[in-house]
Amino acid sequence: MSPKAVYVAATLVFVFGPRPWAARGDSSGLIINGREVSCSGRAVRVNADGTPYIRQDALVAGAGVEAPGDGRVLKWFGATISYRPGTSRFSCGPGNEKEAGAAPVCTGGVTWLPARMLAEGFGWEVSEADGEVEVWAPAGEISSVRQGIHPDRVRVVVDLTAPSPYRLERGQGQVSVLLPPGENAGATAGEVLVLEFASGLVPRAARDVDEDGWTRLTIFHGEIEKVAVFSIGNPPRIVLDFLLKARDAAQDSSQGPRSSQGAPPQPAASSKPSSESPATGAGTRPTAGAGAPARSAAPPKVPVLPEGAWEAISWPTGAGPTLVHVMAFHPVKGAFQLRPALAGESFSQRASVARIASAQGAVAAVNGGFFCPQVGAPLGMLVIDGEWVRLPLPQRPVLAVMRDGRCDIARVEVEGRASFSGIGFLAVTGLNENETRPDGLVVFTRRFGGRIPGVVGRTRLVVSGRGRVIFKETDGNDVPIPSDGMVLSGTGARAEALTRVPLGCEVKVTFRTRPEWPGLLHAVGGGPLLVACGQIVLDPAREGFRADVAAGRHARTAIGIKPDGRVVIVAAEGGRGGRGPGLTLTELAKLMLHLHCKAAMNLDGGGSTTLVVQGQVVNACADGFPRAVSNALVVVPRRPNGNGKG
Repeated sequence: MSPKAVYVAATLVFVFGPRPWAARGDSSGLIINGREVSCSGRAVRVNADGTPYIRQDALVAGAGVEAPGDGRVLKWFGATISYRPGTSRFSCGPGNEKEAGAAPVCTGGVTWLPARMLAEGFGWEVSEADGEVEVWAPAGEISSVRQGIHPDRVRVVVDLTAPSPYRLERGQGQVSVLLPPGENAGATAGEVLVLEFASGLVPRAARDVDEDGWTRLTIFHGEIEKVAVFSIGNPPRIVLDFLLKARDAAQDSSQGPRSSQGAPPQPAASSKPSSESPATGAGTRPTAGAGAPARSAAPPKVPVLPEGAWEAISWPTGAGPTLVHVMAFHPVKGAFQLRPALAGESFSQRASVARIASAQGAVAAVNGGFFCPQVGAPLGMLVIDGEWVRLPLPQRPVLAVMRDGRCDIARVEVEGRASFSGIGFLAVTGLNENETRPDGLVVFTRRFGGRIPGVVGRTRLVVSGRGRVIFKETDGNDVPIPSDGMVLSGTGARAEALTRVPLGCEVKVTFRTRPEWPGLLHAVGGGPLLVACGQIVLDPAREGFRADVAAGRHARTAIGIKPDGRVVIVAAEGGRGGRGPGLTLTELAKLMLHLHCKAAMNLDGGGSTTLVVQGQVVNACADGFPRAVSNALVVVPRRPNGNGKG
């Protein structure tokens, strides 16, 4: 029977003959609106007299039927069935009793309902053949999705054009509602595919359509107590209540966590500075918002760095000695590994290095690559857990971390490609960046933010997390970015090419590096390149750095790799708040060579230079307090099945 069929209440079609309880293979035996219900064991039985029964819990899972209380009342979009064990009579409301032809059966803690009861009570069409029961219920389309914010919950209401069976799928941070094809699906069905909400706890929803026409509405959420789901009739709608956890007053996100009490760790005794102490030294509390991690009632057990892994040295410069903090560890043979981390889910978020370290469970951390101070976007290549976030800047070096922990530093070129199944491919010219090329293709992901501002002359394809085109925008309107998908935005000839990509087309975006880095897991860009092949190769002009950056004396951050594979992290103090005048790039390159690095590169510096060890800022920051940054490099305990914290 077609899902477009006209449904008549109390219509019932059975094809059966006398047989014992039927059981057949691994199939559940219950098909609702063309799709089998998945459950443990059989969902249907046929009595010896040929009466088909359906498991009550299978109806809850496969059609959205509610069974509150003791389960003897069933609800579905305002329709109610009340039954009593041992009798075939049931009620659909006061004074509205009906006959099911057979009584419900309770055995082994499972309730079996005669199929005719559902047909009479809910107006479904039911047929049985060869031990399988097929149900066709009315199926409406989603007309709107809206949100309400309450003191104890965030409510999402899914308005439908008609009642519809629905199924729930729950995952980490998301709930999906699955609906069968509607009876009167038009050409525009499913056009509005990505929605943004006011609540930060339940920020967005995205809709996709499977190959067989089923609609999947996925609602993303943060940390909650649970989700309560029910349906209402007249008008038909599905309600999802995201119940909030009881919690203390929210901490102002603009402030860093409160500092922990006590003295910060000290570097190796043999190289500890004389009478001076770090900016957050013993008995000194950091400035409010400095980003020192908060003390928790039960802090996680984090391994400590081995003795001598971190030391502070006085390094001579042309303007006097500067205090330099040096940390070294082996990312392959040791207990710790290296990875980059963003301050938040998107570029708009920034945090202190200490706060990023705390969130990652890091034993140490240092500020990472450069970033745009206006919007927080990283400047240069960034890859985290295999997720490409930004492409490299021309001629600038990149620190690469492989899946086995090995590290490399080199100038790199990247070739990006968007492949369209059965059509061809287009070269990718940008990733999460402003579209500046007259003929380009930029890929936008969740890291860019929630949406892309509208611009006339662009063709934009919204691609779902399953890699299929679900929406096309050519009129210059804003486009939301799916949290698990991406948006392809083309200009010029590439915009024209994107207009020919049909909805539903499979899309895959890949990137390849030169030199090749097999097993690339993480990457962060910096510059200038200081050391290569054991020689100083400083050439700031080649990498596009301004003269004042190249010649100035500042607080500096650098990372290097020794011939034996050990990683060296350097944070040199300088500026108004530092203990010493800082370093020039030439002096920094000589320092990295003195530390026996075969390769080394500069990272963001100045007010960004911050080194955190065991949760405490150990250097005196140039501005007098730790700056909020876009990204950091964190040193995390090695995981048995992966590189650092996932």
